[in-house]
Amino acid sequence: MSELLSQNEIDDLLRSLTSGSLDKNDGDESDGGVKVYDFKSANKFSKEQIKILHNIYDNFSQLFSTYLSGTLRTTCQFEVVSVEELTYNEYINSLSSPVVLAVLDINPMGSPTLLELSSVVAYEIISRSLGGSLSNSKIPKSFTDIDLALLEKMFLHITKLVDSSWSKVISVDTKFEKIETSPQFAQIVSYNEPTAIITICAKIGENVEGVINACIPRIAIEPIAKQLNTKLWYTNEVTGAGKHILVNLKQKLINTKVDVSVAFKDTTAKIEDILSLQVGDVLQLVHKVDEKLLVKVCDKNVFLGELGVIKNKYVCKITETIKEASQYYE
Repeated sequence: MSELLSQNEIDDLLRSLTSGSLDKNDGDESDGGVKVYDFKSANKFSKEQIKILHNIYDNFSQLFSTYLSGTLRTTCQFEVVSVEELTYNEYINSLSSPVVLAVLDINPMGSPTLLELSSVVAYEIISRSLGGSLSNSKIPKSFTDIDLALLEKMFLHITKLVDSSWSKVISVDTKFEKIETSPQFAQIVSYNEPTAIITICAKIGENVEGVINACIPRIAIEPIAKQLNTKLWYTNEVTGAGKHILVNLKQKLINTKVDVSVAFKDTTAKIEDILSLQVGDVLQLVHKVDEKLLVKVCDKNVFLGELGVIKNKYVCKITETIKEASQYYE
């Protein structure tokens, strides 16, 4: 009985539980304690989905940097630095004005998505597109119609890069809808909607650094949630756009015409003999009658065959496949 708690000790324990005054080690998850879980702020994106989104936009970063390097004729380096989950309200409130927000409709996603360029990155792209370079201290306060027209042209090309980035997971068709420079006018989902924010560190030239953010609402990936599987990424399983491309490629290859020729062994002759040839003359070949013929496909030694005649036409019957083509008729 000495091991039982007294009534006073029980009352003290209950008070500590209700007041949250437990010893900090009691809630340490590494020590097997209890970790407080808030159901109102429960994560809506699984770790696997976060990992897939990181891989997709890592691929997008490489494609985008290559495109801008060629367009702006300077070195561009983009790298995904984080993928975190925020509510749409938290994300919008974290943005400063002016900012470039491209609204992209990625079919078959369930809602539009955002691609954000910080003002530093946006104005550097605009300046270099016009032949110059703008330092961070000279950034204007607002974007002109010409600025937005230049950015819109770039976003129209970016839609193709987004399609390519997603192609290994699922076939998507991205369309550019509009550009917003004020965060308050870019409400694509409800403010309480969870979103995945993919942050890309962007470096243009030697001195200009900024960020590019992709905002993917949770409701957007619901129709494709099953495809966001790491097995599809790492096992190189062909699905979606990859499968469609493979089928088209196979069909084109099947219907492609190639040159096929049947050849005897080469015969040598003097130039004076060739010049003296007349119609009706006979050339003596070194190829024996019972020796197999060489079948070439696009000038590559592929098969061996036998000479024959069908309906008064010479034919070649393929008898075997050449494994080491360079050993024949050399």
